[in-house]
Amino acid sequence: MKQKLLADIAHQTNSVEQGETQPLKKPKKTNRINQDTNDGVFPLILDLYAPINARIADITYGKGVFWKHIDTSKYEVFFTDLKRDGLPKQCVGGIDSQRLPYEDSYLDVVVFDPPYMHTPGGTAHNGHQNYEQYYKNNSEQDAEIVKKIWEETGGNPPKYHEAVLDLYFRTADEAWRVLAEDGVFIVKCQDEPDDDILKKIAHQAEAEISD
Repeated sequence: MKQKLLADIAHQTNSVEQGETQPLKKPKKTNRINQDTNDGVFPLILDLYAPINARIADITYGKGVFWKHIDTSKYEVFFTDLKRDGLPKQCVGGIDSQRLPYEDSYLDVVVFDPPYMHTPGGTAHNGHQNYEQYYKNNSEQDAEIVKKIWEETGGNPPKYHEAVLDLYFRTADEAWRVLAEDGVFIVKCQDEPDDDILKKIAHQAEAEISD
């Protein structure tokens, strides 16, 4: 089933012929800061961190804004999203970022652009009304993930901001699984990672590396 799903994703996302496979070519790393729109910055990020012919999975593709100015024929791309309806034809819906249909170490780059809400010192949590809007696709979450979270939390799954953190951590774990040893995890996190969150992520990464 997983192989068929992977084949379907590849068929839908690779509408441009890739041509003969070439060896991966590492991009040159530089130190620079750029401020622009999503579709303006993302090509620069790929230039820095995605080798030519890399296997790239955008696991929260949405409307594909990141890719507006990308020549996808330079890569092997896989576009998926949790949503099932209203997606571009090149994107496969119903794929949870916490349970990806790829084998271990299969990808060179994973792109993750989740909803985010936390605004330290702000009013983002008042009434939690924005969570219901931004996370309205939660009803489409993978059933196995829902069951796993329920069991691990004793029937008391995280809510609101803690649920956002849980999404980041679980997706990061899944990205770790599917990425090659020198793979790259690209995350658009906006204002979500305040200092406390960054410390938690760093601590978790250190713990996993030391295991």
